[in-house]
Amino acid sequence: MKNFLMILITAALAFFAHHFLSSPSYSATTEITVDNFLDIAKADLATESSKSENVVFYESQITFSNFITSDTVGIERVMNVIQDTSMCIQFHHRGTKTYITKTHSYWLEDIPVNLDRLITLDSAITRLNMANVPKPKTRICILRNVLGPTPTTPAYIFGTHGTGFVRVDGYTGEVSTIE
Repeated sequence: MKNFLMILITAALAFFAHHFLSSPSYSATTEITVDNFLDIAKADLATESSKSENVVFYESQITFSNFITSDTVGIERVMNVIQDTSMCIQFHHRGTKTYITKTHSYWLEDIPVNLDRLITLDSAITRLNMANVPKPKTRICILRNVLGPTPTTPAYIFGTHGTGFVRVDGYTGEVSTIE
């Protein structure tokens, strides 16, 4: 009887944790869209956090299937950089997910990003297109919190060399150009 109660309690705890404490689950074949990008980034972080302590999210590099000024914007691929004692890159390409782990490599360019406070990618694109700033003709966006020279907040940075850069603040949605 005692063993049966322990099994029942363990099953109840597992059910509770799975349904109420976990992030939304996404399979390795879930297609990333501007609507679910942030949820998938959180799921990637949760996956790595379940394997190790002190896991942080540093950066996403997003390549769109067309220019951000188009009427519809799809995502072609995403690279999420997550780190604990080693660096893990989770690469999503057209619904397929690949893990790349580099032992004893460190991502030193950025400050960790708190994904829970961010505006969505869809909102960042909308704010960019509504703002009175020159729009870069680009298919690239980087979500990061730049290390320096002065502290900032995380931002979606659109553009490439030659097209100019536009920064959308990840917390407030404020849009500004980067010189």
